[in-house]
Amino acid sequence: MNAPDKLVSHDRWFYVECHWPDYNEPVDQIVCYPTGIESNHYNEYLIGQTVTSHRDGLYVTDDGLQLRLIHGGATTPDERYTRREPIPVPARAKQTRYYMGRWEKYTKAHGWETCY
Repeated sequence: MNAPDKLVSHDRWFYVECHWPDYNEPVDQIVCYPTGIESNHYNEYLIGQTVTSHRDGLYVTDDGLQLRLIHGGATTPDERYTRREPIPVPARAKQTRYYMGRWEKYTKAHGWETCY
């Protein structure tokens, strides 16, 4: 499952951090999109809040605050803050595989099913 998008701060600027699993290998691609909003002690409470994506680069926080990316829906992620993190293998399953962006386990009763 994807982690929810959230607001993060890098070098005193707010970014929207998005997580996407790679479909071919067990790696989580994490990218940060710039908002153009400077973080300071007045708005530092926003750091870590989850945001919901609407259309054309518009994000809304849990509090209802609306944020728009610098170039709207055409904003490219900042390469300085793009990273890849491994997705760990589920511990309780004996026979597993990584398929289409998720871990699956094999059961005799149901065949391959998604691990949670």
